[in-house]
Amino acid sequence: MPNRSSLWKTFLKLITSFRENEYTVIIALAIFIGLLGGFGAIGFRLLIGTFQIISYGSGPRGPI
Repeated sequence: MPNRSSLWKTFLKLITSFRENEYTVIIALAIFIGLLGGFGAIGFRLLIGTFQIISYGSGPRGPI
């Protein structure tokens, strides 16, 4: 198993290689923000269903 120092150096090399091309950074940020938005939408939908169950005794109809 590699130690933390070698993992950290590998991680820094990876980040440095991304920084050489600005388009790679923009694409990575877009993917990251898209994933966060998607998971946020799923969580918000589940939160609405939870409050419907608590308030009215039934959840949303149909798939999420």
